[in-house]
Parts: sequence; C-alpha cells; structure tokens
Amino acid sequence: TETSQLEDNGDGEGSYEPLPGEADGALARRMFLDNPMNTINTAEGPTTTDDPELRALYVDQRGLREHIEGLKLLKDSMDPELYATELEKLLISLARKGQEIRARGGGR
Repeated sequence: TETSQLEDNGDGEGSYEPLPGEADGALARRMFLDNPMNTINTAEGPTTTDDPELRALYVDQRGLREHIEGLKLLKDSMDPELYATELEKLLISLARKGQEIRARGGGR
C-alpha cells in the first residue's frame, strides 16, 4: 500500500502531517478542500462565524500567520537584525489582531 506524504518545499524529503514548524506542509496548512463558506481555519481549528467583521479579522490573522511562516523560510538568507525586526513587527500585529478578535467575542 502507499502512504501519501507532503513535499512542498523541493528538498525531496516528505512528511506525513502538515505540522507547524515542519519544513513540509506549509502549503497544506493553508489549503482546505471542504470548507463551508462561514468556516475560517484558525490555529485552534475551524471556527464558524456569521459576523462579517469578525470573519475579516480571522482572515487577517491567518494572513499574518502565513506571512510569519514565509519569513521563517527566508531566515537563513536574511540579515539577522532585519529578520528579528520584521518578525517582531509581525508578532506584534498578530497579538493585536488576537486582541481584536477576542474583543468581538471570537477566539476560544
């Protein structure tokens, strides 16, 4: 039998799960084939909301997380000081977005 693996970074090594921190699976963590219209996939799992403003906050939060993941992939090719500065900005933005989501009644 065959067991599927994820290999989306071009290194020829695959992984079985799209886990955060793994080199493979970054694309798989963003893709969902069966996603109802009001479901947003967050770090904590799928979240459903009919509130368009809360939905937009979740989408922004997901975008920030994706940006952080992309920055991590570039870490070795960046000046360490620039990397730290950019990562700090993104993490602060992500924390503020989380506060906005909780203030609107979202989050867990």
